[in-house]
Amino acid sequence: MADITDGRITLDEAGYDLPEVVVKPKDLLYCQTYFRDVYIDDDGPIYYRAGVIDNAYNIAKKEVSAKSRHLSKAQSGFWRALYSSTSGQYDQFARLPEESYYDKIRGLQQKGSITLTDAGNGRQIIADSICQLGYIYWNAEERTRTVSFNLSTYRNHIKNKEKQEKAAKKGKTFVPDTVKQQRTSTTIYQVYRTDSVGNSRTDDFVMSQLTVIGRHRHSGTEYLIQVQSYATDYAYIDKKEYKQQRKDNEVDMNIDELRRFEKVNKIPPLAPNIQEQINKFINKD
Repeated sequence: MADITDGRITLDEAGYDLPEVVVKPKDLLYCQTYFRDVYIDDDGPIYYRAGVIDNAYNIAKKEVSAKSRHLSKAQSGFWRALYSSTSGQYDQFARLPEESYYDKIRGLQQKGSITLTDAGNGRQIIADSICQLGYIYWNAEERTRTVSFNLSTYRNHIKNKEKQEKAAKKGKTFVPDTVKQQRTSTTIYQVYRTDSVGNSRTDDFVMSQLTVIGRHRHSGTEYLIQVQSYATDYAYIDKKEYKQQRKDNEVDMNIDELRRFEKVNKIPPLAPNIQEQINKFINKD
């Protein structure tokens, strides 16, 4: 007899030998993620969405397919329509990442776009030729790796470099769009579990956060968009089991169910001032 628990095979004692043991791996990694999507400005919440995503990671193809169930509320019909039209790009940050930002940053390092400088105690500084863009921190004791990377600053530097090269070819003076850079910040934050030497896999995903800070073009009002995602369940399954898993998880999303889910899965709360505003927003008639 054998028992498979958490991917480990345990054979019971028997009075005979096994001539052969064949282990056939399942082709999908199922990962359930809980996510929160908050859009808030100086006047309070504009949009809030939270729910559960069933992710299926195809191990061979290294691709993720996902289906979400969520509760959402908007300040008005206009904001619901506008935000819903662009929510797909934020869903990418709410589901299981196909590739960790640690791997992407190492790729940028190999291309020479950025540098990684050892700062000691498991910390590395991420920088380009202009400024610091973030950090990588490997906690060997807790076996976790944290990556924080300012994506918008990096992209702005690349765009300005391209514009500067084009201006130089035309014999013109390049003036960088510094106002736009000061008004926008997009930070990627990810945490993965690691082994004793710092390696991690897709199923080591713990959480991610996308934070966008900007200013409305016409009103000048500052706004915050924050998308958080937490891994809450893992299993190696096949396509049939994934279909059944999604069916079993089809429950109505309401605020009481979401709060219960957060408590059971020990999801950290939002910042107190944001959480208070969201609670009032959700309970508002």
